[in-house]
Amino acid sequence: MFKRSMLSASIALILASHALPSWAADKDTSTKSQTAQKGKKAAKNANKRQATDDTEVIEVHGVRESMSRALELKKDNVQLVDSIVSEDIGKLPDNNVVEALQHVAGVQVGTRSEGESSSVLIRGLGNVVTTINGRDAFTAASRSFSLADIPATMLAGVDVYKTASADMVEGGIGGVINVRTHRPFDFQGKKFSFTGKGTYSDQSKYYDPNFSMLMSDRWSNDTLGDFGALLNLSYVRTHYRDETIWNGAVFPYSSDGTALSYTAGEALSTTDDSYSLLRDSIGAVDTYGVRDRPSADLSLQWAPNDSASYYLDAFYTGYNNRGNASYFYTRTDATPTADYDYFPGTNVVSHAQTEDPFILTSSQASENHTDNYQLALGGKWVINEKLDFASEVDYQLSKYVAYSEILDLYQTGDSSDVYFNDGSGTPSITFGSGTDLTSYDNVYTGTYFDGRSKSRGTAKTWRGDFTYYQPLGIVESWKFGARYDIHDAISDAYQVSSADEAWQIQADTIPGLLTLTPGGFTSGDNGSFPSQWVTADPDFLLDNTGLLRSTLTSYTGEPDWDPTQHFDINEKTAALYGQANLYTDIGSHSLDGVLGLRVVQTRSDLNGYEVEDDSDGNSVATPSNIKNTDTNLLPNLQLRFKYTDDLQLRFNASKTITRPAFSDLNPALTLTDPIEGEVPTGSGSGGNANLKPMESVNFDLGVGYYFGQGSAAYATLFHRNVDDWIVTTTTNQTINDITYSVTRPENAGKSRMQGLELGLQYFPEHLPGWLQGFGIQTSYTYIDAYTRSADTGEKDDMTNVSKNSASAVLVYERGDFSARVSQTWRSKYLVGTNATGSMPIDIIAKPQAFTDMSMSYKVTDGLTVTLDATNIFGNGYKDYFEDDTLYNRDTRSYSTTYSLGFRYSM
Repeated sequence: MFKRSMLSASIALILASHALPSWAADKDTSTKSQTAQKGKKAAKNANKRQATDDTEVIEVHGVRESMSRALELKKDNVQLVDSIVSEDIGKLPDNNVVEALQHVAGVQVGTRSEGESSSVLIRGLGNVVTTINGRDAFTAASRSFSLADIPATMLAGVDVYKTASADMVEGGIGGVINVRTHRPFDFQGKKFSFTGKGTYSDQSKYYDPNFSMLMSDRWSNDTLGDFGALLNLSYVRTHYRDETIWNGAVFPYSSDGTALSYTAGEALSTTDDSYSLLRDSIGAVDTYGVRDRPSADLSLQWAPNDSASYYLDAFYTGYNNRGNASYFYTRTDATPTADYDYFPGTNVVSHAQTEDPFILTSSQASENHTDNYQLALGGKWVINEKLDFASEVDYQLSKYVAYSEILDLYQTGDSSDVYFNDGSGTPSITFGSGTDLTSYDNVYTGTYFDGRSKSRGTAKTWRGDFTYYQPLGIVESWKFGARYDIHDAISDAYQVSSADEAWQIQADTIPGLLTLTPGGFTSGDNGSFPSQWVTADPDFLLDNTGLLRSTLTSYTGEPDWDPTQHFDINEKTAALYGQANLYTDIGSHSLDGVLGLRVVQTRSDLNGYEVEDDSDGNSVATPSNIKNTDTNLLPNLQLRFKYTDDLQLRFNASKTITRPAFSDLNPALTLTDPIEGEVPTGSGSGGNANLKPMESVNFDLGVGYYFGQGSAAYATLFHRNVDDWIVTTTTNQTINDITYSVTRPENAGKSRMQGLELGLQYFPEHLPGWLQGFGIQTSYTYIDAYTRSADTGEKDDMTNVSKNSASAVLVYERGDFSARVSQTWRSKYLVGTNATGSMPIDIIAKPQAFTDMSMSYKVTDGLTVTLDATNIFGNGYKDYFEDDTLYNRDTRSYSTTYSLGFRYSM
């Protein structure tokens, strides 16, 4: 009913539009054409109308020319926005959106996994809204969208909004990332482009294809007007491999290897010689697999006259991944065969030799599928000289299904010799000659886990926007509109494990179960570590779940969905906004800006289960339903003061929100009763349907100085205060006269982020000869961020936020040749906490730097060959427990990739 009513309204608008006066259909162009006839003041108003839509752009169309154009657009923009744009299809040297964004000031990308980075932080916050052509986007039952699923060849541009205005979709205290795809009216006439490249990864040892094709055309009819059609297709395959070596937690032991009592999370003295601080284990993870990403974009446009235009957009992204994380684990606290060696001046063990160490390997095989669909119908109309109207209806569907099969294998080695840190920050281990890690003999099955999850999200959305050009005092024009959205999310999952008797099965008695890891495993730090080991075949695990269930568990068919992991949420959001575009002269200077207010009401209907044990000890699931309503007022003010045309000041003040994740709102509560005489308090876990959105008050002050052709320096100070920060808390609750320790997410804290962004772009103008092709673009960001507990007032660093980050790009372009070398760097940051051992609990990542390169040569007007490389110095990742010598933790090796390709365009 909702879709039918929206479609009827849109058809009515289309039919009515033919009675509108003849005027330019494209909003930006028409605005400039009309206002140019109204004199100097109206012309200034026209520029502001365009500046509201324009963004700071880094084009890839002749490096110097495009970067110079970026600065011109930056000068004309009121909002604080950074963008990356590819006018010529396929020219972005990056593989996906996340890789392209890592060079933007204030943006940090998350830790790489499965051969890529998939998350983005804007000024320290990952609470970011992703929109596609201005429409809120999500994956399955989450609120977020995986930007890595969009290949760079599908992009017209990506806009990073660091400030919010009232006409933008709410939901991201970190900011908004808008992905723009191509439309046929973007081109003058016919357009055809084909891009192909092969990529080699030095760790997976595979060559992978990356293809894209765009076909676009536009034509005119004297009666019906202008038409356009565009089809953009892309396919990317990636064989990935990540290699990680890790150290286990630290515990106190006597000199003969006997474990001593300890308090979890308490860091013991490193100088007390009455005990030894010894790692309990050492291990590795060899992650490998193959990932496919098909994408398609269809866009149709129609302009029946000069006062109206319409579009139909259909966008699809797919994700298919089949891979395995093969774990290697061995105990290092087995019976010592020699005295421990220690780090100088401490009781922390640096070197241990043991006999009969327990060895476990585990295949954690997974298969994931995601399909995202977005369909939108919209139009723009010029009602009269002073009034424009735009409207759109869209429907989004996202489906996700995942299979997870985990099987542990174990054996016993003869002896081990381990160095927990040889000075490189990476542990190493060797085994005696009687241990063959590639042999299928004497390998037994351990615990088996069989899991599956599925989730689905849909959204039906309408929005309408009016722009009214009627000056009133310092107000030059007005904008107001509405948006209504119905969002449904549903998720189910289960995981079952094997019985104890599964540990008694010799693994090679199950034909086809065993295999070896790919081999050649290495930390890259000159350490000694097993290069290959026996593991369960991931394809066998995924393709033979029925056999494994009947052999290793009590299930003969597929298990039922777990009610504690079910949620079904319906959310209706209604938003109204009003916005005034401002302009005034102050002597010989000018001041313009935007003042607005967005009012948002959210109604949610949450369904799940509460699970409790009955008097017989059996779990009983009871349906639960909770309804909530909240209203938020989101004001914003952006001002730009032009002291001169080359020197500008910008100020922003705004309020933004981020709604809780749907999984956090899941009202399900699982309770486990206490055990008399053993565990005095029960335990419980669940979501919290009463969570409120996080609210952030934001301030920005920026200055930009444009001192030459394509050259500028700029700086921005920013400050954010966030209330109702969502944290995971554990509290005691009495339910049916029984006390439980219940863990739930709560609005229980505050956070603050403040910092500085600096940028410089410089093309020297008086260099001799061939040196004139050089230019540089650099940025630096400083962030001071912390969270504060609402109960204790205690401050903690925010996770995944580096205080310092920087990016530098050296470009050279002369004639038909162009090249770019870029480096990104971030300082150390807090990864998380671990309170299981006797070492410090904070996990700190070391500074990271990655260097990429791209080159191209234009063979003909239509054909260009390209050569790209990523992570050319083979840099990786390391972290530690507050002391990188005594308590080193993970070492991860990342691939270097080389790509050779071509672009053909006509």
